[in-house]
Amino acid sequence: MKAYEQPGLLREALDYIARLTPDHPDFGDKNVYLGEFGIPENEFTSEQVQLSIRRTVETARQWGCPWAVYWQLYCNEIGKPGVKVPVRRNGDMRGFWLIRPDGTKSWAWRYFRGLMQSRTAAPSD
Repeated sequence: MKAYEQPGLLREALDYIARLTPDHPDFGDKNVYLGEFGIPENEFTSEQVQLSIRRTVETARQWGCPWAVYWQLYCNEIGKPGVKVPVRRNGDMRGFWLIRPDGTKSWAWRYFRGLMQSRTAAPSD
């Protein structure tokens, strides 16, 4: 079973780290951020990518993470041997991106943009 199919696993990991981390005046006992999560678009189906990102973001927000950082704006991981740089073809990379080599925006980019534009993007009190 993949990690994105087990949303409770991330929550358990955040709880564990929080127990080992001192409280902070700004974040209290939720003094843990989620850094550099992602899923390579060229190695998973669209459904898996969307489910993974949505569940990760929803879990982090519900748990109370002050930040969740997506990995990454442009992918720097070549997906197969012998690819020449600069890379211009999307299929030559693994697919950790918001913006592809050809300049098109990924589903993740549109998802995060939608969150930032909506009122629901603000953490609830």
